[in-house]
This record gives sequence, structure tokens and C-alpha cells, in this order.
Amino acid sequence: MADNVIMINGKEYEAESLDDQQKYFIRQIQSCQAKAEHLAFEHSQVTTAQNAYTKALIELLETEAEEEVEAV
Repeated sequence: MADNVIMINGKEYEAESLDDQQKYFIRQIQSCQAKAEHLAFEHSQVTTAQNAYTKALIELLETEAEEEVEAV
């Protein structure tokens, strides 16, 4: 079964043949991979929000500058 085979450095290992410490490391690696994916997703959200706020601030500052010039 493909679900019970783990590929590491191009070599296949039967999950049932791994000892508890090896299984623990695999779970840790899987957890790290999931966290890395989640962090990448959050980074994308934060970057998008930062860009939107920056754009809004620039537009606000430019509008205020234009209004000051027109008032003069």
C-alpha cells in the first residue's frame, strides 16, 4: 500500500518497520511542513494587507497635498 511507504532520500521505507523514534521524527517533519505552508499563506495575507494600507496612505497623502496646492 502506498500509504504505508515513506520515501526518504530516494529510498522507500515501510511505515510499520520504523521504530517509535523514527515515527516521531516523521510526525515532527509533517507538522513542520504543515506549519510552513500555513505561515506562507499568512505571509501572503499580511503582505497583501500591508500593500493595501500603504497604497491607501499614499493616496490620502497625495489628495491632501493636492488640496493644499488648490487652496493656495
